[in-house]
Amino acid sequence: EIGGRIIRVSYAKTAKKPPTAKPTAVETRHKIYASNLAWKVRSSHLREFFMANSNPVSAKVVFDSPSGKSAGYGFVSFATKEEAEAAALALDGK
Repeated sequence: EIGGRIIRVSYAKTAKKPPTAKPTAVETRHKIYASNLAWKVRSSHLREFFMANSNPVSAKVVFDSPSGKSAGYGFVSFATKEEAEAAALALDGK
């Protein structure tokens, strides 16, 4: 739970088109999707949440470009597929 909301975690799907902006955080192909994030949650909060039970490489909350407000979801990257799977199982619905 972050910011009073239960977090939903699932495997991230690969984007069909390349991103238009250059990624600022370190990312790996072992990524999970975290949704139902409180609007005030930032990337640092998401990373801290996952660090309690795993070792994330990076965490990024997605923001709406025009408004600059949180989109309510983010992605967390891990070094291995096993770490990503373990984090998803341990933290989904927490």
